[in-house]
Amino acid sequence: CDKYGIDFWMWIPATFDLTDKELRAAGLANHEEIYKTAPRVDDVFFPGGDPGDNHPKDVMPYLVDVAKILKKYHPDAMIWLSMQGYEGEQVDYVYDWIEEHDPRDWLAGLVAGPGSPPIPETRRRLPAHYRLRHYPDVNHVVRCQYPVVYWDPAYARTHTREPVHVRPMDQQFIHNYFAPYTDGFLTYSDGSHDDVNKATWSSLGWDSTMELRDILEDYARCFLDPEQAPQLADMILALERNWHGPLPLNGDVPLVKDVWQEFHRDSGAVFPGDGSANWRTQMFAMRATLDAYTRARLLNDNELEEEANQAILMNVDEGSDKAIEKAESILSEADHPPKEISDMREYIVDLCADLWESIGFQTSVEKYGANSGHRAAILDYLDVPLNDRWWLEDEFDKVAELENESAKKERLIELANWETPGKGSYYDDIGHVGLSPHVVFPGGASAHPMLYKVPNPTFWNHEGGFSRKRLAWHCTLDWPHLLRYEGLDPDATYTLKLSGVGDAKPKVGETLLEHTDYGKEEGQIKVFPVPKEMTEGGTLEIAFEPLNEEGINWRYQSRLSEAWLIRND
Repeated sequence: CDKYGIDFWMWIPATFDLTDKELRAAGLANHEEIYKTAPRVDDVFFPGGDPGDNHPKDVMPYLVDVAKILKKYHPDAMIWLSMQGYEGEQVDYVYDWIEEHDPRDWLAGLVAGPGSPPIPETRRRLPAHYRLRHYPDVNHVVRCQYPVVYWDPAYARTHTREPVHVRPMDQQFIHNYFAPYTDGFLTYSDGSHDDVNKATWSSLGWDSTMELRDILEDYARCFLDPEQAPQLADMILALERNWHGPLPLNGDVPLVKDVWQEFHRDSGAVFPGDGSANWRTQMFAMRATLDAYTRARLLNDNELEEEANQAILMNVDEGSDKAIEKAESILSEADHPPKEISDMREYIVDLCADLWESIGFQTSVEKYGANSGHRAAILDYLDVPLNDRWWLEDEFDKVAELENESAKKERLIELANWETPGKGSYYDDIGHVGLSPHVVFPGGASAHPMLYKVPNPTFWNHEGGFSRKRLAWHCTLDWPHLLRYEGLDPDATYTLKLSGVGDAKPKVGETLLEHTDYGKEEGQIKVFPVPKEMTEGGTLEIAFEPLNEEGINWRYQSRLSEAWLIRND
């Protein structure tokens, strides 16, 4: 840093209770030891949370003491605070404390990172002489600061939270949107899987006017193959587009796999500088193949589930046992996939072995020591069903335990028709980009990078990704902007049914619908008859009254999984 005149930052959290005097003193002693031995320190970044769980009334006096120690060894160094995890009263406390104490001699400003208050609001409330540094998470794809917008659930089920993460278009959009509010940035990353994202931010930080294609061509010239830079820029962009929209409808995915495999085979296997194994090429070829493998399996699994449901309906009159046997036999065909799928699986396994050898890339918990399944361990999820096979098999076991044949047949028919409620009725897997046709987006799905105004699905990591729950319950939405139904029969009556967790207050206009059943547990159903006058015009728009759940951990807040609008007979 001295040689190139680059600021040297240190990130030092307080992961202990600041009200414990001994731990507090030990924390300060640790700061002193670090600053005393460090040849250069320009800035110290203190995260208020993530990690850490201290109230700012304890954090701010602690930082006063930290600043005294820091200034003793590095007089020009400054401290930055992030309000990660702070809400309501805690946020107000920080601004009130700053106004009262005016710590500009040691506090450079605030950092806006994952879990921080909105950047525009922070800039508005922060006095102008304090700076605001962006701390963008370029590392994660779900349950994070900047999730992939309406990712296909099949990807979320197989790619983990930290896959090979290639989103240069999104990164440019996020950078440009927030740049006017902020004073530079520090990207957050945990590995090499987001290499393109880091390069995008670094290039824009150097020159915010750079065209994205120029950035990617520079990247390709430096790290992949200078002779094929324009084509490689297109191939990188294609990896990002693989993740756009419903996966079954994205016919480009197999073609992207082909071009990356060809490049890896013919010219990209070695690094252009020294002839060593080119881990970036390995990484991109693996990701492209994983995308195509996931799509091929999804199409196959969807077809098998549809056939299994039809087998139930065709055989249930001959007995529940026969219907179940036929359905289970069809679903089990996924254990012996077509050769095309098996070949892609083998290619992925081989490239993951190469990546382990080249850079220690950890794509499995057991085999390569990944920290956990969601930390890029894609090998551990190569065979998880992409249909509801596991859930159906468990439901079949429950059906077998029912007391009489009539109840068994009734439940089997219900399972087979779960997503096909009949003519004139509608089903939405809320949050599924390909199965939520009645969800209305305000201003388009990418209208805001932080999705303040555009609800984005949450993909739950139940049981480490191996939960046998219905897939629709793995993918939820807090509340859609609107559910809009058109072409309704003005002479018919309708019933709204919802599945999810916790509460739900659907409304038409300002009129709340009244429930007749109100299941609040996962898999239970809420039932709301729709007054006939609400559908007489042939159109129905359902919104959701906001719920006051402040103070409830986001994991336990209410959410929506599925919606049915049933035409009553």
